[in-house]
Amino acid sequence: MLTDISGLAAPYRAEIILLLKIVLIMAITVIVSKLSTAFIEKHFKKKESKKMEINLTSIKMMKKTIRLLIYIIGISFAVYTVPGLRTISITLFASAGFLGIVLGLAAQQTLSNMISGILIAGYQPFRIGDNLTTGDDYGEVEDITLGHTYIRTPANDRVIIPNSKIINESLMNHSIKNKKSRFDVEIGISYESSIDQARELMMDEIEKHEKAITDECRVLVSEVGDSAIIMKAFIWGKTRGDAWEAARDLRESFKKRFTVEGVDIPYPHRTITYKDGRKEE
Repeated sequence: MLTDISGLAAPYRAEIILLLKIVLIMAITVIVSKLSTAFIEKHFKKKESKKMEINLTSIKMMKKTIRLLIYIIGISFAVYTVPGLRTISITLFASAGFLGIVLGLAAQQTLSNMISGILIAGYQPFRIGDNLTTGDDYGEVEDITLGHTYIRTPANDRVIIPNSKIINESLMNHSIKNKKSRFDVEIGISYESSIDQARELMMDEIEKHEKAITDECRVLVSEVGDSAIIMKAFIWGKTRGDAWEAARDLRESFKKRFTVEGVDIPYPHRTITYKDGRKEE
């Protein structure tokens, strides 16, 4: 029985050996990729245990770049193992014109995103965990891959932006160097109400809020409007999230406190004056 099987397999022995080589190369590629990423994680964990500053963005980008390079090398070896593909690949890559067409048409956007991802990891206009505003989107940078940047919005949605696009846009990084942030709250009071009383009540409510940095918060008159004096409170928090939460709560607190203390919040109104001698109906 074994003799029959070996006899049938004899004509395909070269193909079987070639297939086994390719499988072995790909298996080694996967193992080397996993070992390299594990080594990087272990190396940086040791640094973290020594209380050294660890940059999560650089670590992730390094792991992804090394993994990609290892897979490219492994696939190249696998292709080179096949005699027919070896000749074709050498011929194709020897042609600079063909390579230029391939890069220019098929992989231009992909390469642009990859290079932009590496530049983001190097220059670090933003990092994983930063609070970022880009265009109409605001949220926390959740991940940076070789192709895209993932931003998680306060509504828990994911905004996926190509690296080549986000690196060319104007960004507002709320976390770089100092995470402290500010939100402004405006509320109008009537001309009959006391500005000093309104300011005192607003500062009292600010001091009660645990997320507000009370030493830096201020209340000023920002506008003298047609029907109201606009009071503006500058609400500071340790992070943008804290400042936003404090501003959200204080809008309600100001209104309730004004109602209790008799500070009037007026409705818009118009005064119409008729000229003397208008014709009576």
